[in-house]
Amino acid sequence: DWRVTYDVGPTPLPNVSFTMQGAKLIGSGPGGPAYKYSQTHSSGASGSVTLSNIEYDLYTLAMPSGSSYTIAASCGPQPTFVTPSSNLVSRLYLTPASAHSLLVDVKNASGALIPGATVRLQRSAYDATVVADQCGQTFFGSIGSGSVGAGNAYTIDVQASGYQSYTSSEINVSGTTRLSIILN
Repeated sequence: DWRVTYDVGPTPLPNVSFTMQGAKLIGSGPGGPAYKYSQTHSSGASGSVTLSNIEYDLYTLAMPSGSSYTIAASCGPQPTFVTPSSNLVSRLYLTPASAHSLLVDVKNASGALIPGATVRLQRSAYDATVVADQCGQTFFGSIGSGSVGAGNAYTIDVQASGYQSYTSSEINVSGTTRLSIILN
């Protein structure tokens, strides 16, 4: 087999807002849970931001509601565990937002990403196959919503050399959907 891949960029996007939320709670109320850390940040003029003295926690980066972008890949995949005294770099790869999309990360049983895995997403009138990028992720944008309850769920088939394949015909997509697949 011979695979040729061509990448352009990435070109840093200046002044793009994103949210960062930790998993630790400080309470809850009528409006829902109150997170210890939940902030909106901007990529600034340079297209990057450095955050210092972040408390250890499990953090998720996301695009705020109404953003003109959605995350097409994140190196490393979200959520990310920040340990004490650690220095981490997260790269978000953005694409224009669409009403419904699916971001899939593919990992092995020990949690390591599997770049090069083949992910096929299909249902009536839709069939697309994408190879997982260097971050072990695939992105399906501008797709229709679907759910098991409505009878129009997607089927996903994931394969990687040296692993058992994974298939499910119960993939729900609504809005910006994320899915993590573990291959054994």
